[in-house]
Amino acid sequence: MNAARYPAYLQPVGIRDQSAEKGGATPRVRRLLSRAELLRHLDVVGNLAPRAPLSFLVVRVSALEAIEAERGDVGVRFVERAVGEALGGLCRGTDIAGELGRGTFGVILQGAGAMAAAASAARLTHHLNRLAFLPPACSVVVGTATGTGIHGRRLAWAALESFDAGYAGG
Repeated sequence: MNAARYPAYLQPVGIRDQSAEKGGATPRVRRLLSRAELLRHLDVVGNLAPRAPLSFLVVRVSALEAIEAERGDVGVRFVERAVGEALGGLCRGTDIAGELGRGTFGVILQGAGAMAAAASAARLTHHLNRLAFLPPACSVVVGTATGTGIHGRRLAWAALESFDAGYAGG
């Protein structure tokens, strides 16, 4: 999609081509950002358009303890990595995804208000819970917070708090 079609504050996220690194023709994939990089992007996006709609999704894999008891730390890392890769594939061109912690990911939805954030959360929940490798004891739960760019960092904490308060089934 052409970058000129986006409003000035919305810019598509670059896709890293891994084919040059591996010497073969591999599909182009987006890498997940680290926690620090994701929160830095959230600050930048918020400062670019303080009055524009902005949403933050938190994607959490539940029951990782059951996987660890059954398959060990290797099983947990496999599930986390696979959910992260699937999440990256489900993001729109302007979404920014990253890791927040053990079994927890964040997605910045640029220019997305409450309705768009709810639709994205429902879509991610639907697709991620149908992954073939996800053990029956596990589920993926998505929490969301919506506001404007000026509230950037607060949106991340609000979405995380929805799990701590029990609102999202975490």
